Amino acid sequence: MASKKVKQVVKHQSGKKKKQSNALVRYKEPSTSSEMLPSRNQQRKINSNAIVNERFSIRRGGRRGRGPNPPIRSLPNIVSAYLDPWSIDADGIKYPDQFRGLSGTFSTSSEWKALTPGTTTYTDPNMSAVGYVPGSCVFLLTPDPSNQIVEGVMGTAASGAFSGIPNCFLWPNGIVYSGNVNSANAFGPGTGVGSVDHIVPNLTTMQSMFSGARLVSGGARFTTTMNFSSVSGSIHIAPVFVDLSRQTSVGQGQNTGNVTNTQMQNGWQTVLPSTFTDMINLPGYMEYPLSSLETDEMVAIFKRYGDEALLFKPTKSTWGMSDDGAPTLNYRHGDSENPNGYGHYCLMVCIEGVQSSTGGPPAAGTPLVEVEMKMHYECQPNPANAILTFAQNTMAHNPDFCSPSPPYQPLLMAAADNISSEIPPIRCVDDAGVEELGFVKEVSRLWKNACAVATSVASVVNITTGVLAALAI
Repeated sequence: MASKKVKQVVKHQSGKKKKQSNALVRYKEPSTSSEMLPSRNQQRKINSNAIVNERFSIRRGGRRGRGPNPPIRSLPNIVSAYLDPWSIDADGIKYPDQFRGLSGTFSTSSEWKALTPGTTTYTDPNMSAVGYVPGSCVFLLTPDPSNQIVEGVMGTAASGAFSGIPNCFLWPNGIVYSGNVNSANAFGPGTGVGSVDHIVPNLTTMQSMFSGARLVSGGARFTTTMNFSSVSGSIHIAPVFVDLSRQTSVGQGQNTGNVTNTQMQNGWQTVLPSTFTDMINLPGYMEYPLSSLETDEMVAIFKRYGDEALLFKPTKSTWGMSDDGAPTLNYRHGDSENPNGYGHYCLMVCIEGVQSSTGGPPAAGTPLVEVEMKMHYECQPNPANAILTFAQNTMAHNPDFCSPSPPYQPLLMAAADNISSEIPPIRCVDDAGVEELGFVKEVSRLWKNACAVATSVASVVNITTGVLAALAI
């Protein structure tokens, strides 16, 4: 009858039946949210021929301070976190190593503006008497939470081994670097000011909770803060291996096939590039105009190079250095013999050629780039805090404060190490996200190849060398 209401029984996903009045069309619950609203990809199709993956259109639209980046679903977390430290995949990440010890995780973010020299009064003798190059800036980024940034200067030294040589890189060394035999050259404080280092903002919390840490995922991204109409100059960046051995050889002399070596205490000046030529010849070196960072951003990750990356290092002192009980930090040196390092390449940055809007040198203290760092550590708990102050430590009451590492998966890590070695440590992320989308697609494609290699060791060991032979376990 026409006066009767039409009733329809709708079966929901829960399996229950529910009556619905005046419903003339069968209700179908959407399987994904993208069926309810048009995706960003669909919106992009309307405006242009460029189709951008949802992940990267969201990322580029939000830029900074808008939360973490969405995950890369085509890659396992240990790989996507290594590729993108700002990804959700990087939160709480751990190494799936064979010991599966109890450990916690700790993440930290920091921002720092790189300035033209002249405002800081350096007290380190190797930096205090340098004629700075106008419009320049030099610094080193490390994975060490207690010494995250090491400032240097670009200029002409008034004394020492580089006296009178223009455009040298001078680093905090505790003394004026001379290269003399048995010199007490040392790792000076990272700020160039006595006993003061650049640390992560929440280091005190990290030290109270944990006594040891190892970096699982970390990196930095750069954007310029200069005026769009007058931006100038270039940014140069390269991965750098930092040798933390106690001593280094100097004054080598060769005579009739014999080499005579003498030694000096190790320091920044002997382990970091001292000239622009040294820097541009490092593997992985990249250069970008600062104007490209007005819209795009440069991303750099701390690339692993050895087993040292998996070693837990102290949280209450700088990594790989010792001051032998000296009252200041000016006389630190490498604390063990070579080979000894972070296990990750550091990132050296040089900015040069910056001019003011009038074409002259910029004023001292002019901001050039903003550096945003994101670090994810796997940590060992501090016994004093976890036991002696248990009642006051709210974190100790959390059952997830420390948990076993993920199950040991040697083939997964073998494939992850293979693909990680192919990931470039430095890249420029375009604002539209098109190039970044292509980059991640290529990584995903190579990931399939890495898995195939890792799971077919028996058939490839005989025709490959070195690294793959180690997978026969």
